[in-house]
Amino acid sequence: MSRRPTLSTITERTETTSGVISTTTNSAAEMEETKMQMAVRAAQLGEIQTVRFLLNGHVTANELDHEGCGLLHWAAINNKIEIIELILSHGGNVDLIGGHMRSTPLHWACYNSQIAAVICLIKNGANPAIRNMNGETPLHIAANTGNFTLIAYLLVKFDHIKDMRDNLGNSAVMRSAAQSFGLFPIRIFTKVDAHLDFTSDDTGDTALHVSMLRQNLTGAVELICAGADEDKKNKNGQTPYDLVNEKFGKHVREHVESRRVREQGSKYELMTSRWFLMQFFTASISGILIGAGLGLYYLTNFWVVLSALAIALPLLIFFLRKKRMDHFGYLPVTYICWMGMAELGLLIFDSEGLLHWSLLMAMCSIWVISASFYWLLILTDPGVMPRSKNPFNDFVEHLETKKIDRYCFTCWIPKSSNSHHCSQCDKCVDGFDHHCPWIHKCVYRKNLRFFIFFCLTNLIFDVIYVPVLIYMIAVSWGNVGFSQTLSDHGIMVLSLFFSIPHVIGAGTITYTQFSQISRHITTIEIIRNGRAHQDSDKSTSPSSTYNPWEDSPSIKTRVRNVCNLLVFDRFGGDEDGSQCETTSGSFETSESHI
Repeated sequence: MSRRPTLSTITERTETTSGVISTTTNSAAEMEETKMQMAVRAAQLGEIQTVRFLLNGHVTANELDHEGCGLLHWAAINNKIEIIELILSHGGNVDLIGGHMRSTPLHWACYNSQIAAVICLIKNGANPAIRNMNGETPLHIAANTGNFTLIAYLLVKFDHIKDMRDNLGNSAVMRSAAQSFGLFPIRIFTKVDAHLDFTSDDTGDTALHVSMLRQNLTGAVELICAGADEDKKNKNGQTPYDLVNEKFGKHVREHVESRRVREQGSKYELMTSRWFLMQFFTASISGILIGAGLGLYYLTNFWVVLSALAIALPLLIFFLRKKRMDHFGYLPVTYICWMGMAELGLLIFDSEGLLHWSLLMAMCSIWVISASFYWLLILTDPGVMPRSKNPFNDFVEHLETKKIDRYCFTCWIPKSSNSHHCSQCDKCVDGFDHHCPWIHKCVYRKNLRFFIFFCLTNLIFDVIYVPVLIYMIAVSWGNVGFSQTLSDHGIMVLSLFFSIPHVIGAGTITYTQFSQISRHITTIEIIRNGRAHQDSDKSTSPSSTYNPWEDSPSIKTRVRNVCNLLVFDRFGGDEDGSQCETTSGSFETSESHI
């Protein structure tokens, strides 16, 4: 048999997506480069027919392009699952090394936070312990991106990679402390018992040093409570507390002490802790002040009580301005309870001869209805979603089989579009609207109607109560004069001072809730939308059905929405829960990032 001559040129016939046959003639070297470029482009775009055609004798599954990257790298970074599986079925190396940083496809998928690609690669045997040129594992790359779900998946799936360090001695938890701010993803590392006291080779800093330097309060508290060494020094001889001012260090110690007592302390330690005393103080101070005011009034006179209020109120306002809402504890709850009972008692025992019995009965009835809704809100279940009893296995199963990528890593349960983890209650709530300090519980879908009825009846009572007080004071003033009115009914005058702000506050809350209901939006959605607008790097995907921030509903629609909730207990997604989700068409096409 004679030897087949070498061809310097070849003729290639390809079928385009439109079915047209294209014929090109090029040199062999140019054609090989062109075919690889076509394969790369098709892998980036997800054109599976083109990739399948080129893999059948034109390019190999492990062939590298001019940047040293394989088809699997490009498919992974662009989350093209079908392309990944096709390449692997043609003998592709799932741990193919490529790119300027000598990385695997798993590195690339982690770089772009492509969770589906990561799962596909791992199911096909990808090794998460392979390091790139900088000694980084895929977990290091995930820690840089701050994708909580991806970090949790790698940590739960592969326990042996949690303490691996790069060429500079940095572990993944150190990367997370440097790149993220807040409780997560640090809490995920503490949940899997990652080592927290590794030091960087260049500075000697630990993850706690980094968190303290960035003044990440919740992150630092989480690390310390999980066992991080508070006294470990870096190469400059500094402990983590040496890197912050005295005020911030004091806050950290207070939070650590409070959390340790709540989680690990005995009953005696809990009842004598600063946290418990603060809760007891906020729960009792309203009743103590109201009782003290009444006692002072009956022992002295109106002017003494007024002077005491003039001194106490500025001090109280100054105190409240220095505290966050979670420090108030039960203060708003007990304030409503005690003040409500004081107003009812004033109407019953101090209105004799000044108010007709029918009006008194009507106001008492409104008060009872409002109080019933209030206690119904407090005593009923706040829609708490139960925590997982087998968190790690359930998480992996949900992620790999149910394609759930929104997860709460405190409760370790899937999060729906309407659920939210309440930082005040430390629980996940289904149908979350907001956490209300006045009931010290979450307002959620199932108790939203009760909350609206409470706000409305409370507003009605206050709107009637203020004119009634003015009327009774005026009648008494006309009968016995100003001085005797202050002596006999001074409590009414003091109550009037407090009731006017009550009307303003109740009116504001009620108007806000009705406005949101009429537009089919919740408080948490408004908060998220505001944050999205403040962050120029984030953009919200508009809904194809309805956008309450761009499309103002008509008056008729607003009235119907309110009636649907109050009469039929339907709100927003109850009628149409379908959400149109759009996927981004962007893809990575050039530059070997990793």
